[in-house]
Amino acid sequence: MPVKIDTADGFLTPLIVCDECGEPIRDARDGNYHWQADGDGPGPGRRFAFFTHKACCDAFERGRGGAAAWYAMELSDLLPRLAASLRLGLAAMSE
Repeated sequence: MPVKIDTADGFLTPLIVCDECGEPIRDARDGNYHWQADGDGPGPGRRFAFFTHKACCDAFERGRGGAAAWYAMELSDLLPRLAASLRLGLAAMSE
């Protein structure tokens, strides 16, 4: 499960957890999200997302069919894409 809620500090803090090592990804610049390749390109359809630290990326892909079986993007690219798919405007994000 890549997203968990941490309440240790008394607040509800969502954390993205690395699917390879199981540790939280604390900096978006240190993470990737992955989805499985299908034929010659991403194409239509829905795929599940997985998350890794950049240092865990190669091991994650090797253990699941190799790099040719996966697409990956930097975790910092996920939030703008997710905000767009949820129809969150920039004004809503700054409030």
